[in-house]
Amino acid sequence: MIDRAFSMENLGGQCIINLCGSGETLLPPEMPSIIRSLLNAGHIVMVVTNGTLRDRFDEILGFPGDLLARLFFKFSFHYAELKERHLLESFTNIVRGVKKTGCSFTVELTPDDSYLPFRDEILKESAERFGAPCHVTVVRDERSKDLPLMTKLNYGQFVEAWQGFKSDLFAFKWSIFARRRKEFCYAGDWSLNVDLASGNYYQCNKGLRLGNIYKDDTVRFRPIGNNCELPYCFNGHAYLCFGVIPELITPDYVSMRNRICSDGTEWLSETIGDAFRSRLYDNNEIRGLLRRLVANVENTMLRSRIYARMKKLWRKHENRNT
Repeated sequence: MIDRAFSMENLGGQCIINLCGSGETLLPPEMPSIIRSLLNAGHIVMVVTNGTLRDRFDEILGFPGDLLARLFFKFSFHYAELKERHLLESFTNIVRGVKKTGCSFTVELTPDDSYLPFRDEILKESAERFGAPCHVTVVRDERSKDLPLMTKLNYGQFVEAWQGFKSDLFAFKWSIFARRRKEFCYAGDWSLNVDLASGNYYQCNKGLRLGNIYKDDTVRFRPIGNNCELPYCFNGHAYLCFGVIPELITPDYVSMRNRICSDGTEWLSETIGDAFRSRLYDNNEIRGLLRRLVANVENTMLRSRIYARMKKLWRKHENRNT
């Protein structure tokens, strides 16, 4: 199913595919074969991982060199947990092993308040272990629909605490934090959110379900347009930097992921660097005003239809229980 569903013919060309599990992405034993299938199809593949499963990396890093050149790992750097479980050396060796094979990678820290006492230590250790400081993201609290900043610090204190890592990722994510996007967005047309388990695919993290990639004869694309329901684009470091909103001026994705090491080497290979500099609007059709209006109307109608259907089903459920 993976081979046909994610073929270039079915998707319309080469894609940059990001694999991220709700837990550790590489935990399912079939993940190496899925990664290889996507690489064999000609795509660029990104894998989010905590870098602890040595056996998975041993298998993946045995792929042919032409496939590894199109593979990128985003290592989530759980510094305190790795140190507590005596896994820091293993994590470091896996990152170094990835670099040695020609794969690309980045190391990213989620700035939890509990890490505050270790900031200088993390900065020093990451520079020594990976050749450059780790990147830092902006952490959100998903328990609230507004996705507020997950910290006890005020905004000024939070920025002051973590800007010392000089991470372009942190700087850009902070610049778009809590800013609702009102522009016409091509997510759903130029990008998709796919559930590999079920095959269901959606416009974005919070968009309409468009179909099932394993069952549909052709993939259905429909842009979100001016109908984004998120309080802000929390994955904008990818979506926005790849250009789903053409008129928005952003840094490229290379700056979100790359570091130049003390020895002059870089975290990204030339192949991945070229892919991460690309913009979706350079390779996809930009809609005229009329087609943008039509997309907005279609989205509104679909949402209304779905809402009406759910309301009808709920009433039936209530009637059965009365």
